[in-house]
Amino acid sequence: MSLKDSIAAGYKIIHDANLQNIAVTLNCKISSATDVLQRNMAQATLTKPEALVTRQKAIIQLRKNPPQAWNSRFDRAAEIEQELTSFFQQAEANKDSLENDSIAQLSFQDDYLKPLNHVPWMVMLIAIFKVWVVPTMTLLTPIIAWIVPYLLLRFVYALPIDQQEYAHILQGMWLGNMTPPGTDLSAAPQDMFSPRSILQFILFGFSFAQGMIQPIQNAMHLYKTDKIITDLGKKLLELRDIMKAMKADATSLDVKLTSTLEELEDSDYRRAFMLVKEQPERLQILYRDLANLEVLWRIASVEHLLQPVVFKPDVLFLEEMTDISLTDGVSSSLELVSRSQRHAVITGPNGGGKSSFLRATLQCVVLGHSYGVAPAQKAYMPRFHWIASGLQLRDTPGLYSMFETEVKFAADCIRSSRISGPGLVLFDELFHSTNPPDGTRSAEVFLKQLWSPESNVFSVISTHVFPLVENAPENVQAICCPAAQSLDGRIRYSYKAEPGICQVSSVRTVWQKYGLI
Repeated sequence: MSLKDSIAAGYKIIHDANLQNIAVTLNCKISSATDVLQRNMAQATLTKPEALVTRQKAIIQLRKNPPQAWNSRFDRAAEIEQELTSFFQQAEANKDSLENDSIAQLSFQDDYLKPLNHVPWMVMLIAIFKVWVVPTMTLLTPIIAWIVPYLLLRFVYALPIDQQEYAHILQGMWLGNMTPPGTDLSAAPQDMFSPRSILQFILFGFSFAQGMIQPIQNAMHLYKTDKIITDLGKKLLELRDIMKAMKADATSLDVKLTSTLEELEDSDYRRAFMLVKEQPERLQILYRDLANLEVLWRIASVEHLLQPVVFKPDVLFLEEMTDISLTDGVSSSLELVSRSQRHAVITGPNGGGKSSFLRATLQCVVLGHSYGVAPAQKAYMPRFHWIASGLQLRDTPGLYSMFETEVKFAADCIRSSRISGPGLVLFDELFHSTNPPDGTRSAEVFLKQLWSPESNVFSVISTHVFPLVENAPENVQAICCPAAQSLDGRIRYSYKAEPGICQVSSVRTVWQKYGLI
């Protein structure tokens, strides 16, 4: 099996084990924790021994010396993640072009000049210039445009022009009614209410107002954008400080944590924003590391739920294991020993707990191989090279019938047992999708090979075909989820696996439940 196929099979095993929502069970707050957990569980049998030892030791140490501030830090990091993700990732493709243009105006966009965005305080200087200096210069335009020319004419060029005459020239420009130089102003008053003067005044006023208002409006928009940039930059620096504090607490855990934002200066919020906007992978790496750390922390915080695993090559022993996907699951135990009984067949009525028992076993092995813990009071297991889960086999329309899927699964298990190392096979409702005689014959062919003394496989199979259990070889133990039927036909379920065979049928109870009789 290729690496890609192995990982794909791992994700199916997660589904079969009903561990898709384990991040919620562990109360993880950082959204990346779900991806981290599923990726590590999907690659459970591929986990390198040193990585598994590191994770298990970190969990044990966190239980002994839990950092008191980590809950609040993870909560705050999760709050920041929601705000940053909504801006940098989810909304990036649909971001308003005006907002993008505003950000572009507040930074360097040319490929040759982009490095200047990472010069300390440079983006802040651009913001100050665009938001404050430019509109201030716009407001000073009338002073510059009206007063400076008079000062030049009067004092630099020494022209004999007084303030009244200069004001008259400006008024004529506004009204479009210029008078020749030397004209007696009192004798030739300007008509301010002529159609021409009114039209000229409106055009001039509109142009003047537009020239004044537009830069100020642009500055106001840039101010709002700059505030968004600084607010997000503050959160990035806060996130940097959270990571630094947690790295200091985790120095003894031997867990790799990156330093993607530590180069930033305090209070240089805009540079922090530009760094992540241009290199979003920095934020992704930081949250991936935080998620890895949070998963270890949350696992360490549920000591009542997950206990450390001891790896032994010849025994699969799970004491009081529980299906953690159930809120009121009943604990059961399983012991398989390679030298005597490395296989088990479980019987019991429908709804009696067989599937939950198999699911709990799968959860223990998956979590044991990915994090070195299991939902059991004690857990000993080999390092399996492969896991085959037949807990939720389905047909593939147009490709495989349900029976063909079961046969293919069984054949793959036998093939893996011959060419791979130690493995685990879990098969629920053995060949139940065809007629009983063919199902029984198929099971006999499969189990004869699976249960052979030369096999290096541990297996747990559930079935309603009792002769398969009664005729099983000595290296197969019979376990069941017992149930008792009263005289009135009611069934009391124990949901707890015990040695033996249970032939109590719940078929009539199921008929009554759904109104068939």
